[in-house]
Amino acid sequence: MKCAYTCDLCGAALRDPASRFVVRLELKQAYDPMEIGPKDLERDLKRELAALVRAMEAQPEADAERLAEEVGVSRTFILCAPCAASVTKRLGNRPPPSRNE
Repeated sequence: MKCAYTCDLCGAALRDPASRFVVRLELKQAYDPMEIGPKDLERDLKRELAALVRAMEAQPEADAERLAEEVGVSRTFILCAPCAASVTKRLGNRPPPSRNE
């Protein structure tokens, strides 16, 4: 039987497609909502946006990709059952993140 999938962690062949686990990882840069004041309303946002677009267009492709990944990345991984159990165990033993609100 031909192997359709391999584990992204250990490289094991997953001969039975039903035995695979899918992990979706999404990392986003945290941000706090902005407060808009009177001075913000006086800004020339069209000019600022145009300058930002020009600066981004002047960047090499590699820099644009790096900048995009600084804001957020999304990846999908296929895992075998033992690796899925290992990841679950490692992440499940961590305390929830503290929030400074």
